[in-house]
Amino acid sequence: MNRDYLATHGQSNHLGRFVAIEPLELKRGDRVVIETGRGLEIGTILCGASDNHVRLLRIPPGRLVRRTTADDERTLLDTRKSSDRLFAMVRSLSDELALDVEILDVEVLLDAVTVVQFLGAQSEAQALAAALADRHGLAVLMENLAAMPDDPVEAGCGKPDCGQGKEGGCTSCSSGGCSTGGCATGCATGCGTGGTRVDMRDYFAHLRGKMESRRVPLA
Repeated sequence: MNRDYLATHGQSNHLGRFVAIEPLELKRGDRVVIETGRGLEIGTILCGASDNHVRLLRIPPGRLVRRTTADDERTLLDTRKSSDRLFAMVRSLSDELALDVEILDVEVLLDAVTVVQFLGAQSEAQALAAALADRHGLAVLMENLAAMPDDPVEAGCGKPDCGQGKEGGCTSCSSGGCSTGGCATGCATGCGTGGTRVDMRDYFAHLRGKMESRRVPLA
């Protein structure tokens, strides 16, 4: 029995550490509901977290809520269908506005939070989030998968699964937070991966092409 586990989550297979309130007997491959910096998600257990894992990861843990149920898995299937529809809508709007931003994917989480994964500058992603809110009433969490060299990384969101920027934090936020001024200047810069940031646009453009080739058109 263990309370502390490593798990992957999201369509990009983020790695995180998650702690349950009470000990659970979980094995590799078990599906669980977790609370991350993005919201409630379904994760897949890798293994129990050792002291060495904690030392090497150096990130605060998220919360391991419970094992998944059949209802959770059905909800996940429904959200994937919604994600495909929203992906097409977000890309179309980005093209219409001629924004220099690459939309890689859209995820709808268990708690209905919509995550837009992108590459590009802060101002472009912020404009897209504002347009989605204005035209469609859709509040989104903009997640930058590779922070651009010309985008400053601000300190300190403190999310459990957040990457480390040069100041030790990230600045992902929802368009709702931006519209209320909670993070108006820092919105959509996303998370860095360390003191040195790498421009990975070509790689992720290739990755997006592979993802699109596997998408099944909805009837």
